[in-house]
Parts: sequence; C-alpha cells; structure tokens
Amino acid sequence: MTGTFDVGYERWVMWLEALTMREKHYTERAIDALRHVPWAARLIREAADLLQPLSQSARSQAKMGQLLEVRFSYELHRAGHSAEYECKASVGGSTVDFRVPGRPEWLIEIVSVRASDALKRATREDGGFP
Repeated sequence: MTGTFDVGYERWVMWLEALTMREKHYTERAIDALRHVPWAARLIREAADLLQPLSQSARSQAKMGQLLEVRFSYELHRAGHSAEYECKASVGGSTVDFRVPGRPEWLIEIVSVRASDALKRATREDGGFP
C-alpha cells in the first residue's frame, strides 16, 4: 500500500475502499474466465451486477468483499484447483468461503480488513498524523 496517512480518516478509508480501474478490469477478466467453471457458477451468478458504481454504504463493503472472492476464485482456477464455494463448516450452521479438496484439504475464509461502522463511530479526527 502506498500513500500517507495525513489525508484524514474518512478520505483515507474511502481511498482504501475504492475499486481502481485496474482492479475493475482484472475482475471483469476473472468473471469472464469463470463463467463456465462449474464450481464458481454460484459466485459468478451472485456477482453479476457487482461492477456497477459503488456507493459508500454497508452494501458497497459487501460488494467489495465479494469482488475479492471473485478475484481469489480466478487465481484458484488459474492454479488448476477446483473448490466448493460457501462450504458448510462443522461449527453450527457456519460456512467457509472455499473448500479446496486435496491432501491436505484447504478451508479458506477470505478476510478483507476494513473499517467497521463501530470503528467509525468510535473514532474522532483531531488533525493530521505527525
């Protein structure tokens, strides 16, 4: 990551949550490549409208997370792996994002670290960083 932190909290967070044109084009290529990959069908179906302009909302944060899952799926596919998307885990009714069969079997949960609403409410801006 590049840049400085002296731009103020909100502007910095918006910069991190923006989808660059490079990411958009890469994600479009990923969606096209995964359209006929059986294990990715559900994700691609759910991702059909994700490349529309994103607003600063909880919905857009969910979209950004799903776009990350699309790009990760594409890299799994390019590496020759298949996966089960939104696989049921053995803890209650929980799921993990991907189960990749093999020895060892991989259970993968994609995590994107973003500012939560609670963090935004608990943070106040008092000038720039020194």
